[in-house]
Amino acid sequence: MSFPTAYTYSEALAEITTSDELLDLLPSFVDPLGVTGIFIADLPSPRETLAPLIRLRGWNAAWIEHYNQQNYVHIDPIAQSLRETMTPYVWSEECSARRLTSSERRVMDEAKDAGLIDGFTIPIHGPRMLTSCVSFSTNGQPLERSVRHCLHFMALLTYHRLNELTRTASCSAATQTSASRLAPRELDCLYWAMRGMKSKEIAFQTRLSIRTVDQYIRTAILKLRAGNRGEAIRLAILNGLLKPS
Repeated sequence: MSFPTAYTYSEALAEITTSDELLDLLPSFVDPLGVTGIFIADLPSPRETLAPLIRLRGWNAAWIEHYNQQNYVHIDPIAQSLRETMTPYVWSEECSARRLTSSERRVMDEAKDAGLIDGFTIPIHGPRMLTSCVSFSTNGQPLERSVRHCLHFMALLTYHRLNELTRTASCSAATQTSASRLAPRELDCLYWAMRGMKSKEIAFQTRLSIRTVDQYIRTAILKLRAGNRGEAIRLAILNGLLKPS
């Protein structure tokens, strides 16, 4: 794919208004490159599941359901590599470079059985320690360097456009849902924690006891299904409940 074609893709992206239109648009641009599907998601923390963090489902729906049921995201070597690199990688090359456990090998073998012969993943490391990925499944044909560059470029464009399409709707819905679950004091304690305060400092600021502050933060973590205080703050920010100042 030449850069003029990639530029054409950028222009076409600007015209779409929904993620479904995005899935309809992609094949005409990526099918000639051997791409068979696309998947976009945020990487969950060790105590989170993947399902709520999936942004775009553009491949085998049965495989995605099975993957989530088995909680494979915490076994999958391709997903784990997201924590270790900022460079795009081909699945087969990444697996060849490391010694896979039997569990990791099982995930990769089952993916192939589901039609994901190979793939190309682009890590996206955003603010507040957020790690996301754009993954293209492929038919197993070797990806030339020029093709990888174009897929990388297209992945960034796609991710950015998806953020634009979903930010308003998702933040609005998430805010309503989470706001109904978080008590004012829980949100207040998270706010001061976001400002870098420890429990003792939050207690002084809010005129609560340290024990009460910790309790409010623990319940906020549970309600947001976060793994720790930092994750709860991140989710609250992403949901529009907290605004960094």
